[in-house]
Amino acid sequence: MRSVPFSPLNRPSAFHSPNVSLTTADAARLLHCKPQTLRKHHCLTGHFYGVRPAKLPTGRLAWPAEGVANIFAGASHHER
Repeated sequence: MRSVPFSPLNRPSAFHSPNVSLTTADAARLLHCKPQTLRKHHCLTGHFYGVRPAKLPTGRLAWPAEGVANIFAGASHHER
């Protein structure tokens, strides 16, 4: 039996919890872009379409899942 690693992507209800954050790779996968795109926007403007990540002590970025879900919902709403 193969176990599925824990990820907020495996639990859609987790997006509505304010304490859940995504890695840059997970956020990019949800937004259909490359991780470097998120890093570049953060470097140049401090945010990605209004979503500001927290900088962890390790230097990595933690993107709020709810903000990423809002970007994704807005993008899919405009595509209709």
